[in-house]
Amino acid sequence: MEEILSQLISIVQDTAPALWAIARRQVISTAVTMAIWFVICLISTVVLVRVAEYGRDQSREDNYSDWDVGVAFSIAGAVATLVIAAILACSIVQYLVNPEYYTIKVLLSLIRT
Repeated sequence: MEEILSQLISIVQDTAPALWAIARRQVISTAVTMAIWFVICLISTVVLVRVAEYGRDQSREDNYSDWDVGVAFSIAGAVATLVIAAILACSIVQYLVNPEYYTIKVLLSLIRT
């Protein structure tokens, strides 16, 4: 039993630096992925606001237009994507300011599963 334990400790000591580097890269790649989703959410917000403006103009021209519903959904979608973008921005800052904390979280999540 002691032999197996000493071998396990040896393996962990040898692989710990590589494992730490891999987990840290994973944290940075997660932050980059969140940044891409942040940009997508901002673009979606701009598009939805423009659709809402277009729909508002169309409904002013035609009293029988169905654009009122489209305007409501566009505004709701724009608010939702803006909230998601704000949450992503906070997460991106946290991941990039303190990647060591999230690296430890990644490593601990590997141990738990």
